[in-house]
Amino acid sequence: MANLRDEKNELPADFNEWLSRWALETTGVLALDTRLGVLHSTDSGEGQRLVDTSAGSVAILYCLAKNPEKQAKLRAELRTIMPTKDTRLTASMMSNLPYLRACIKEGMRMFPPTAGNFRATGRDIVLQGYRVPSHTDIAMGAQVLLRDEKYFHRPTEFIPERWLNDRDASIPSAKEVNPFIFLPFGFGSRSCIGKRLAMMEMEVILARWIRQFEFRWNYEDYKFRTTVINMPGCPLKFEIRDLED
Repeated sequence: MANLRDEKNELPADFNEWLSRWALETTGVLALDTRLGVLHSTDSGEGQRLVDTSAGSVAILYCLAKNPEKQAKLRAELRTIMPTKDTRLTASMMSNLPYLRACIKEGMRMFPPTAGNFRATGRDIVLQGYRVPSHTDIAMGAQVLLRDEKYFHRPTEFIPERWLNDRDASIPSAKEVNPFIFLPFGFGSRSCIGKRLAMMEMEVILARWIRQFEFRWNYEDYKFRTTVINMPGCPLKFEIRDLED
C-alpha cells in the first residue's frame, strides 16, 4: 500500500478498488493458502474479475482517521499480538482483539453496509396501529435507527467502547439495545451468507494496516453513495504515515 502514495503521502482517489483487492488477496491466503493475483494493476485474468467484492473497511478507516485517540488505542491493542509490523497473523492471535471488533461494529453502526433491511409480509399484519396487507414490501431504515438517540448514546460520535463489556460507567452498553436495531448483515435464513468472510477480511486488513501506518483524513466529511449497498461517494484520499516498530 505504501507504493500507492503520492508526494503528499495520500492514497489515490480510487483507494476503494485497491481495498477490495487487498480483501480478496487476504482471504485467499488465509482460507485457501494461495495467492489470487488481484493486486496487480492489470484488467485481465480470472482473479481480477473478483475485485468487485466489497471489503467494507473504508468507513471504519475513516472513523479511525478522524478519531486519532481511538486509532492509537486500537494500535496499542494490536501491539500486544504484533510486536513488529511484520509479525505473521494467526487465527489464535486474532481471537483476542476486543477493541478491534468494537471498532468494526461501531464503524458499521455509523456507516452501515446497506441502507437497511427489506422484507415482504407473508400475511396481513398490524404495525403500530396500521394494517399492512400481505405481500407488502417493508423497509427498515438502518441509517436512521442507528443514529437515533433513542437507541444509542451520543449517536453521531465514534465510540467503540460502547460495544465492550469492560468500559467506563458513563458509556451505556450498545448490547442493551434491541438486537434487531443493529443488523449489518441482516438476520435469519436470508442474512448475508458471506458475513463471516466479510468480518475476517475486515479484521485482518484493519489489524495489518493500523499496525503499519497512521491514517489521517484532511478533507470534508465522508459521503455515501447509496445503491443496493452503501459505496464511497467521495475520493478516498487518506494520508498515511509510516510507523516505527
